[in-house]
Amino acid sequence: MKKEIADLWIEDLLAYPKRQGRGRLRPTRDTYCCLGRLCQLAVKAKVILPAERTAHGYHYGRDSTGLPDSVRDWAGMKSSVGRLLGSEESLAQMNDLETSSFATIAEVIKRNWRDL
Repeated sequence: MKKEIADLWIEDLLAYPKRQGRGRLRPTRDTYCCLGRLCQLAVKAKVILPAERTAHGYHYGRDSTGLPDSVRDWAGMKSSVGRLLGSEESLAQMNDLETSSFATIAEVIKRNWRDL
């Protein structure tokens, strides 16, 4: 992952701890999973369009649970779920299944940005 994007993402996650959601990039109008916050940074950078509300929740293009390819490319990520290189663990899993806080996920990104 690109270091400058990782730094922006970490800062964003720490700034919005009360907006954490689970199961989708953007489960509700005001909540996001950790990967959804990266999508919001991509929206600000004009990489992708804002999420659209559909009958099944919010989507960034066709994507609602994994990073769109354009966000992956922009951020330099190897996986759409934030899988750590050489591991089965992912940021999506930490956010959704392990219910890790944004602060905990930010620390993982800080330590492992090269492996994302």
